[in-house]
Amino acid sequence: MTKKKPQKNAHTVGWLMENCQLPYPNYGHIILASPSPILFYPISSTETRCFVAVPGQHLPSISNAELSHYMITAVAPKPMAIKMNTLAATLQRVFCIPPDNEVKKDIRQAIFNYFSLSGNFASALVAFLAGLNPQPLSLAFLFFYVAIYSIGRLLLPFPTPKSICLVAKLIWVHDI
Repeated sequence: MTKKKPQKNAHTVGWLMENCQLPYPNYGHIILASPSPILFYPISSTETRCFVAVPGQHLPSISNAELSHYMITAVAPKPMAIKMNTLAATLQRVFCIPPDNEVKKDIRQAIFNYFSLSGNFASALVAFLAGLNPQPLSLAFLFFYVAIYSIGRLLLPFPTPKSICLVAKLIWVHDI
């Protein structure tokens, strides 16, 4: 048991937006922005709820417009500047798979395994998901690295007819 008092280091601020178009209309969206993450999710056909974590022990004042100023200067530029990129859209399609799609299950497992790698492997993937790296060439290299990793994972410790077949299917998957 600790005698240390818990400290509040952030506050959650939420609001409703009307007629806000999200990249994927029926899904929630998390933007890993600095200084805080932002969550959007639809609650009806015309309303979207938005939550943002406001760092600090004290919430900026609503009465003197400090909170409004913070939202306009620190938060609003992030949702406006960050767009869903190709990697995030692909990952969504891989993770929302029917239970009978063996190839996508293998791709999903490879991505989970890739996330478990340390260092630049996972951080590069997270940077794309967070919208922090907009470089198309880097995205192409990342797809290549994940593909090579997936193929290696399927073929090691030694290739089998089943693993070779799965690799061929993985290479020819067009509906991701």
